[in-house]
Amino acid sequence: MARARKASAQPAKAARAKAARPAPPPEPPLATELIRAPAAFGEALRRSAAPLWQYWPAPLLAGLLSGLSYALIVRPQVTWLAGVNAGMALPGVFSHAVNVLGGVFLTAFALLLMWALGSLAAGPKRAEIKLLPTLNASFALLLPPLLLALVLSLILAPDLSTLKPPAGADARALQTLAVRAVAQTPAAGVLIWTVLLGAAAQVTLLFLSLRGALGAGRAVGVALLALLPLLLFQFVGVAPLAMFR
Repeated sequence: MARARKASAQPAKAARAKAARPAPPPEPPLATELIRAPAAFGEALRRSAAPLWQYWPAPLLAGLLSGLSYALIVRPQVTWLAGVNAGMALPGVFSHAVNVLGGVFLTAFALLLMWALGSLAAGPKRAEIKLLPTLNASFALLLPPLLLALVLSLILAPDLSTLKPPAGADARALQTLAVRAVAQTPAAGVLIWTVLLGAAAQVTLLFLSLRGALGAGRAVGVALLALLPLLLFQFVGVAPLAMFR
């Protein structure tokens, strides 16, 4: 009889141990949830066990699309300058590779500075708020307009063959003439406004997602400090176009 009681107690003990075992943390929300409901996204992300590199494809794709769009926008300029004066332009493939990798580098560097400055502003709750995954997710907002800029740069590329350089123009004047021509294209306009308005939208989503954990005042500080490197490095990537827009 004692053996029977012992056997019946074992399932009950296993059931109690199973009940006492903590439930696994929920899965991280989708990056697009930050756009749809930033406050709910921030709360769900904080409850999850998301690693630092969560949503890493978003900034990588944003950097690639930005660099590729810029390379395609200025491709007619590179070709025209090479035709006018072969010594003025870098080899086409090398020039395009520099532009594409430059977009990735500027995006990555801006992201790291946003994380560093934002963490300083977040204070003791910097680990709790999962700032880097939130920043990563915010770059998903830029993907549709950057893809639009890429498509426009392919289908609406300007024809600079009719562009005639003025007599006696030096290298700087020729560069200015070519940049001014490509800066007027629809793709250049979309890319420039994506950088400017996209940065404002990103930090707004960041503020809304962090306000519940940090309070409005500290969340504003995080958002504003994150905005500085974002605007600086993203604008550097399109400055040659923006100056002649």
